[in-house]
Amino acid sequence: MSGLGSAPRIDYHTVGIFALLAVGSCASPQAPPGGPPDLSGPQVVATVPDTFALIEAFDGPIRITFNERISERVRSGSLDQAVQISPESGEIEVRHRRDGLEVRMEGGFLPDLVYRVTVLPTVQDLFRNAMPQPFEFIFSTGAEMLPNALAGMVFDRLTGRPMEGVRVTARSQPLVVGGVGEAQGPTHVSISDSSGVFAFRYLPPVGRYALTAFEDVNRNGEADFFEPVGYAFQAIHGADTVFADMSLLRPDTTAAIVSDAEVVDSVTVKVEFDDYFGPDAPLTSVSATLALDSLPAGIAVREIMHEREYLIHAEALVDSLRVADSLRILESIRVADSLRAAGDSVAAAELDEARPRPRPAPFVGRREEETSDLPKRTIYLLLSDTLITEETYELSVSGVTNINGVAGGGGTAEILRAAPPVDSVAIADSIVAADSVAAALDVIPPDTIGPDTIRPDTIPLDTIPPDTITPDTMPSDTIPPGTIASDTTQVGPAGVTFRWEIQAGAVRD
Repeated sequence: MSGLGSAPRIDYHTVGIFALLAVGSCASPQAPPGGPPDLSGPQVVATVPDTFALIEAFDGPIRITFNERISERVRSGSLDQAVQISPESGEIEVRHRRDGLEVRMEGGFLPDLVYRVTVLPTVQDLFRNAMPQPFEFIFSTGAEMLPNALAGMVFDRLTGRPMEGVRVTARSQPLVVGGVGEAQGPTHVSISDSSGVFAFRYLPPVGRYALTAFEDVNRNGEADFFEPVGYAFQAIHGADTVFADMSLLRPDTTAAIVSDAEVVDSVTVKVEFDDYFGPDAPLTSVSATLALDSLPAGIAVREIMHEREYLIHAEALVDSLRVADSLRILESIRVADSLRAAGDSVAAAELDEARPRPRPAPFVGRREEETSDLPKRTIYLLLSDTLITEETYELSVSGVTNINGVAGGGGTAEILRAAPPVDSVAIADSIVAADSVAAALDVIPPDTIGPDTIRPDTIPLDTIPPDTITPDTMPSDTIPPGTIASDTTQVGPAGVTFRWEIQAGAVRD
């Protein structure tokens, strides 16, 4: 199975596909005269040729009979578009009859082919009740009718949503020496339903088929330059049932241009373009520079990432910082508990007040986006150095290839890193390199954790480390001669400042 771009997994719509393949020709009974109002749509009760009939080639019309009178107006489109014939040999003409339709095809019904006729659920009765589902029947003009199927789903490449009413064609593409030949033979046609599902049944088992899906906006049966289109290739053998999902993308011949750029944090810049590119497309050809008049060398870009890659990278680092925060909080609680056990409830309360708060998780809910394969218009530049605040940089990007494969994209933009508020904590600014977790451990001031926060007068003398004894309790003869540290100050617990001079073995506070 193949298609344009990354296709979603087939499992979630397999049931819908098999439901379409199993469409039958059963008709529900009509309500008797005088009964309740008619709220059901028309049902096909007979066809000429009959389903699975084996007949000779002919140029006459196909006749489709319903269980009730039908309207000349269809729910959408035109009456000619209400019936699809596959394979096609020319334009289809549909005429309204009292209780049915008469269908002719330009070129007639050729020999040695299996024809699949589909009546779309746009046909309605006189009360505007539409058919509940498509009706399909098969007949042959000589070819063997093998019960195979080639089915799939069409979706919008940019949004990932299923697309209804897309015209899908399949043509035989024979294998030749050195590759494959030109598509040839009759054109088999299918129209996607409301779930985006299309299906070909009873195809000639010729091997490889070239598939083209397009939104036939102007109803001319051809893929025009302004219509979203997608391509795929699929082989089928005998009575196989195979799948080929297809994504549609509007053609484009212009390169992607930078439309905006903004500073994410001190070491990251987000660049937006006016066009999309695949989330898995390599960025090896993309280059970027940041120039500043006062900094001749500028700032080097050490890595360029797709949006999905950056979100995974950033969330992993934030998770690491949150782990570091938890360790620091646990250590703060342990020290506070020790202070309380020693009887210093004041110092413990001060430590509780200064304890860091858990770091928020800014990427909550992003995991689904990380696994999304939808195209994006943004890339992220990871810088080798921090941006200077209140300075305007000239950003230049080149070598970008858009989702249509058009190379040569890029452009320029100016960026400015505003000075952060004094009391703010920029989480992303700590995402500089792999050592950002270690750097985060230094956020708590040293004097908020550790033995030097214990009040000396609340602890027995023999438990106080030498460097925490207050000056007025230290015997002067304990200072070694020659140890002079004049005009010394220290900030102790609760903001109390101690100042002393040590001269010739004497202490003066």
